[in-house]
Amino acid sequence: MPLKEYTASALYMAVLDDEISRRELAEVAVFPSKKESLQYKYHLFLELNRKRSHKKLEREIYQMESHLERLNEEGKENAYVGI
Repeated sequence: MPLKEYTASALYMAVLDDEISRRELAEVAVFPSKKESLQYKYHLFLELNRKRSHKKLEREIYQMESHLERLNEEGKENAYVGI
């Protein structure tokens, strides 16, 4: 996978994961600033994704997008997620 696509995937996964976490746990957890959280999660996904295939990354991103969509349907909407 090209480096640009790999890093973009990690950033997108970090954004998705952060938004999912904030929506699911907003009432029971205190979160760091979005900037700190995204930076940490971006580096985490860079590390986690190193050995994953392109197909596996696409599947995991699809699952995260689906999860966020379900939260939207349940009325747990916050800000728009996007890069």
